[in-house]
Amino acid sequence: MASTNSRRGYTQRLHVIKSGETRKQVADKFGVSVQELLEYNSAVLGDDGDWEAGKVVRDPNHRDNTVKEAIELGAGHSKAY
Repeated sequence: MASTNSRRGYTQRLHVIKSGETRKQVADKFGVSVQELLEYNSAVLGDDGDWEAGKVVRDPNHRDNTVKEAIELGAGHSKAY
């Protein structure tokens, strides 16, 4: 299923597309719609949703968790003058 990448100090779920695996199967694993999966991963899949084995897609739910986790790790508001 999805792997975890904490290189930046926060968690990101990733999935490597397997041969024969459908968009729907991966979307279901992340608990999102196919449309959400494709839109969130458009940088990897392109505007046409080019779906190939070996490509790595990210969990669309990650976008909601990133800010929360960053704040928990000490990110905050700063003023630059």
